[in-house]
Amino acid sequence: MNCPFLRETRVRHCRRHSALGKWIPRGQGAAAEGRCSSASYVDCPAYKERPEDAGGPPCPLLVESLVQFCAASPVTKFVPYSDAGGSRCASGSFRYCDLYLELAFPGREEARDAVPLREDVLYTVNHWWVELDEDGPCHLGIDAFLARLFGRVDRIEYLIQRGVARPAAVFTVNGRHCQTEFPEPIHITGYNSYLRGDPGRLTAEPYTRGWLFEGLVSGDRRERLRNSLLDAAAARARLDESIRQVNERIQQYHPEFAADGGVFAEGLLRELEREEALRLFHQFGAPPQPTEGVA
Repeated sequence: MNCPFLRETRVRHCRRHSALGKWIPRGQGAAAEGRCSSASYVDCPAYKERPEDAGGPPCPLLVESLVQFCAASPVTKFVPYSDAGGSRCASGSFRYCDLYLELAFPGREEARDAVPLREDVLYTVNHWWVELDEDGPCHLGIDAFLARLFGRVDRIEYLIQRGVARPAAVFTVNGRHCQTEFPEPIHITGYNSYLRGDPGRLTAEPYTRGWLFEGLVSGDRRERLRNSLLDAAAARARLDESIRQVNERIQQYHPEFAADGGVFAEGLLRELEREEALRLFHQFGAPPQPTEGVA
């Protein structure tokens, strides 16, 4: 699956100047225009520097290539077709690209007056989600339940950034350091560096711009995850039970933090005393016992 903003075109460039990025898109009739396509190419300084035998125009240094580029980007950057195979534009990973999200869903912000779930991902019992894309890297993050508990995150630290491991991060919320991890190891290939400069994305859009890690999962591990994690229906039941437990605790000890509509107040962990906040987070965000094996 390719990004809908991914485009292809053919460009012409001088073999001796290609490193400078002087690539010119080829349009209708473009091949018959310019010095490179006429007999005057022999007067070009680049050609005269090291002349090559040629029987006539176009210039023997003129090269034509197939490239790809993003139509959503304000600055066009051509990528050789041979180098574009591993890009996120050519896989389902484009769904996490800022440019795609801004143009495909202008003004969109994930619902914050409730605790939404994505229907097309799997969930862990400690409130992580993972999208196991068949044609690209998988993506992981925390769900809207943990995001609502945080309300606002002051700092994010990625404990693992590359390699085969259980993705783990520490979220600093009003001086409280909340550490959680995905319960299964994967081959981590990257993390969302934008969150370091703008951690608000984590809680405002936990299922899109607020993703945490990307990685690769082998075929056997992928199937095991599909069988062991929660689908949307099971995750909704788990979510409702977590909300009920938090509500009961708050109504009993801190009724001032209860919220209308059956959902606890956003940013609850910021308001509670330190030890109580960490105890509450650990109850829901601590990872379950991992299974054996690696991705």
